[in-house]
Amino acid sequence: LRSIYQDCTTSESYMQICLVGHAHMDLVWLWPERVTYKKIIHSYSNVLQLMNKYPQFTFTMSQPPLYFHIREKQPDLAARIEEKVKGGQWEFTGALEVEADTQIPVGEGLIRCILYGQERIKAIRGSVSDTVWIPDVFGYSQCLPQIFYLAEIPNFFTTKILWSTITKFPHNSFVWTGPDGESEVLAHLGVAGYSGKVSLKEVIIGGRNYKQADVHNEGVFNC
Repeated sequence: LRSIYQDCTTSESYMQICLVGHAHMDLVWLWPERVTYKKIIHSYSNVLQLMNKYPQFTFTMSQPPLYFHIREKQPDLAARIEEKVKGGQWEFTGALEVEADTQIPVGEGLIRCILYGQERIKAIRGSVSDTVWIPDVFGYSQCLPQIFYLAEIPNFFTTKILWSTITKFPHNSFVWTGPDGESEVLAHLGVAGYSGKVSLKEVIIGGRNYKQADVHNEGVFNC
């Protein structure tokens, strides 16, 4: 494959799809919370095996309660995860304590979610997250840019707003400005939902669907 790629050189600029490893975990959905915790132990153990086999493989984890449950129940597994975090292969991000709904909670609830989440993320990775990561959320409060700006979080990642078959959202990458006219956050909507499959077909479709390719030629494909 490497030799074939070298033979396919071109001077043209193409869309680049950045593959981001991620296991989307609902704390509670169609199952009890205890099932989620059993699932993450299995999933994260598999991730560690993949990292050991493929050193170039990286993984993104959000929601501190998932990690801290592992540290309580499987301390050896947690220690291996923390080692990968410190080595840069495992990214602990998201800013929020949980991937929260943003329309039902009051502003104070969202702010506390950030405060608690950032405190626990910093305890593991040594710094707070610079990105709010909520790919699976139904709707977005207009106050979010102000909250993120005041929390000194410059980036926002989501995707589900692209699912509508009726109202097509016109952007993938944009600066979202709050109702105060001053608070801003750099927003990016992934091109593959929150559980894309690493196949040539899906990557090509994701690249074709990226709406700001004329401005920036990189899109996030979380899989």
